Amino acid sequence: MQACGLVPVVEMKPVLLKPEGDRRCQVVINGQARFRMTTSEYSHYREEVWPQVVPGYEQLAEQYELILIEGAADAAEVNLRDRDIVNWAVAKLTNVPVLIVVH
Repeated sequence: MQACGLVPVVEMKPVLLKPEGDRRCQVVINGQARFRMTTSEYSHYREEVWPQVVPGYEQLAEQYELILIEGAADAAEVNLRDRDIVNWAVAKLTNVPVLIVVH
């Protein structure tokens, strides 16, 4: 975004998890703090936030020819695959090739 000289908009990061302490975080959706959750409540997280991710991506796809999508954590975390919203779910939604960069 910065490299392209774009002004950030919430659709570019529709969901933000803000750590608040030991196994707790605040969930920010489209720039607004919505709820807090613990790691044990993570299973409900996807159903709450995924409906916010899809329209944000669709809006960006209408405006831009190229979108670079950055995942989070480890794309190979198979224990999270069914409720992941930043790696494989977005790749499926966008139907784009995936490039894994290792440092």
